[in-house]
Amino acid sequence: MNLKTTAVPGVYSDNWLVHLIGVPIPQEAGEGFEIQARSATVDLDIDPSFLSERYFVNIWHILEESFSNIKKYANAKNVSMFLATREGDIYLAIVDDGDGFDLETAELGRGYGLPNIKDRGERLGGVLYIESSPGAGIKLDIKVPLPVPTARPPLG
Repeated sequence: MNLKTTAVPGVYSDNWLVHLIGVPIPQEAGEGFEIQARSATVDLDIDPSFLSERYFVNIWHILEESFSNIKKYANAKNVSMFLATREGDIYLAIVDDGDGFDLETAELGRGYGLPNIKDRGERLGGVLYIESSPGAGIKLDIKVPLPVPTARPPLG
């Protein structure tokens, strides 16, 4: 699946993302999210419906937290999200062109957003990489190992 969509200006919510990816939100995912932006782009090279519920719910919560941070702090005009698999890993990237911040002086422990994103990635055995500087937006890269199938494929 390779879906590239740039939406029209306005308010983007979890319903918009569900429509784009074509996968319903599991009940365990909880509340939704909403941001205001000039454009929002989704690029999927993986069908999210193939992910286990545990993976999908944690990735969904990472998206919720990211979009919440964008709404509260970023003043972003453009936002993009990329989800793909490469070399046995799931890659999730969320990028905005908002205010950004200095990683050296930021008080990352004062809120729950980035620590929650980091925790959710780590729950799946993954890592979070953050790139940001004042005036240059932010890029979150989350790399998570693909789950190993627990059921044997049918023989013959």
